[in-house]
Amino acid sequence: MAPELPDALQVAGDVSDEQSNKTAVSEAHTRFNRLNCVVNSAGYYRFGDSETTSLVAWDHMFAVHATGT
Repeated sequence: MAPELPDALQVAGDVSDEQSNKTAVSEAHTRFNRLNCVVNSAGYYRFGDSETTSLVAWDHMFAVHATGT
């Protein structure tokens, strides 16, 4: 999206990590002195079933899809 919008700021990060989100907001505030819109676009899928998916893997997937975004 950023190449199509010259005034946009694209910040790579991990939406499941609170510090990563704070850093992204800080970078935007430093550049623009305000936030008008935020798009968290994240997701992934770990192939497997409930019997073979560990709790750690499940928690991370949930953190990305639900908590992070």
